[in-house]
Amino acid sequence: MEEINNSNHIPYHLIMDELEGKISTTDLQELESWKAANPDHLRSYQEILDIADHSELLMVYKETDPEQAWQRFEPSIPVETRIVSLHPQKKKGLPFLKWAAAVMVLISGAWFVANQRGWIGEETVRTGNEHQKLVLPDGTEVFMNANTTISYHKSGFLNSRNVELEKGEAYFNVIHDEKSPFSIKVGELYVNDLGTSFNLKVEPEQVVVVVNSGKVALEQGKETKKILLSAQDRGTFNKVTKEMSAVKNEDLNYKAWHDKTLHYQQALLTEVSDDMKELFGTQIVFQDSTLKERKLSAYFKNKSEEEIMNTIGETLRLKVTKRDGTFVLSN
Repeated sequence: MEEINNSNHIPYHLIMDELEGKISTTDLQELESWKAANPDHLRSYQEILDIADHSELLMVYKETDPEQAWQRFEPSIPVETRIVSLHPQKKKGLPFLKWAAAVMVLISGAWFVANQRGWIGEETVRTGNEHQKLVLPDGTEVFMNANTTISYHKSGFLNSRNVELEKGEAYFNVIHDEKSPFSIKVGELYVNDLGTSFNLKVEPEQVVVVVNSGKVALEQGKETKKILLSAQDRGTFNKVTKEMSAVKNEDLNYKAWHDKTLHYQQALLTEVSDDMKELFGTQIVFQDSTLKERKLSAYFKNKSEEEIMNTIGETLRLKVTKRDGTFVLSN
């Protein structure tokens, strides 16, 4: 029996025999033993089955010419290996090594097609006007704001936990794993998790990170320039100047879009108006411009825009009128 229980050897011949229903009892036991030896083996096996599930990829297999594949593959093998490595097993009348070359062509070609079609490899998730919760293969939760695009590679994600935030805003609850760092790419900026939850927003001229718990490292490109953020820190990367900075976060409502919580301590009504517009799309008109300077102290949790506006009116003794979807504040 050929020794196959090592991490660098995938028994393609046994897997293909199984797919064709031609595998012997002995070979099936050998294949099952290989799958059970290492979780990575089982993942590789499943990925090959996923590829085989697509009829177009099976056509690649059926149309593969083993002789041509061998002619392309043989020059890359040392002479001494060509002499001693021929396996007595035959596949369609060919020595095993020639058949293996054909299978390798199949796998590489199928992998390319699958990546192009999005069957495996990169996964892209986009939101429109809605919010969406995304759970990554490692259990990390990503809460996506409206008009946000995130991409990551499904295949091998547990070994290389890399995510790209192309645009928009997202709140991350990262599953920490010291052996497999979690990294988010935003243009040339890398946001590296050190065991935390945080909000990440891509704005036209800057990227803003606010840490809720734990720590985050901001790194520009793959250079040594980096800053470390702790809980309640706000980190900013200027896309134009390429400068990074960190200050204590003073925006209590940085993640209101996610947790539907608004907290104000003597906040100007102009600030409240901005938050309402971002959270609900609410339009607020001040009948008297001096009302913009009025200050509000309040706490709202899972309240509707009508409930919040009515509370503002009662607290500050203002009249609230709704006209064609717009709220008008007056004395």
